[in-house]
Amino acid sequence: MSTSVRYSQNTTSGNPVYVVPRTANHLDYTKARLAKKSKRDGKTYRLEIIQPPWNTGVSASAGTHDKSSVLDVRITGMGWWAAQKFLRQCGWAAWYRYPPTFSEHIHMVSLGYSAPVGEWVPGQVADYLAKPPRNGLSSHALDPSWHPDNIRATYFD
Repeated sequence: MSTSVRYSQNTTSGNPVYVVPRTANHLDYTKARLAKKSKRDGKTYRLEIIQPPWNTGVSASAGTHDKSSVLDVRITGMGWWAAQKFLRQCGWAAWYRYPPTFSEHIHMVSLGYSAPVGEWVPGQVADYLAKPPRNGLSSHALDPSWHPDNIRATYFD
């Protein structure tokens, strides 16, 4: 975690968030697009970080948050499926996770990451990029929800 920086936002439980600079830039880009959407829609949207990268020991996450570029979030003011679509439009591999298996959140990976990631993250990205796309879980079930037609990594270095 030596290349990580303290991000300008805490988690929803008040803990500090540490990210590599590229992930910080990707989050800032996403929040800027969210602010434009808020202004355009006349609504208030806010990206909230539930679980940051470099967060070890959460068994339900299976090590995906142990290193860089992976976060669990929610966007207040926006429905879960709309938030998933918005994040995918911003260059994140993103999946809405929900009960009974998970508490509600969106698990997301910064596409084009360059820092070390958890053991299962490359497989999650492969699931996201697969034709047809998969759910990023060990089941590799089909993910019929909206995906961009042309998925590409966006670079924030």
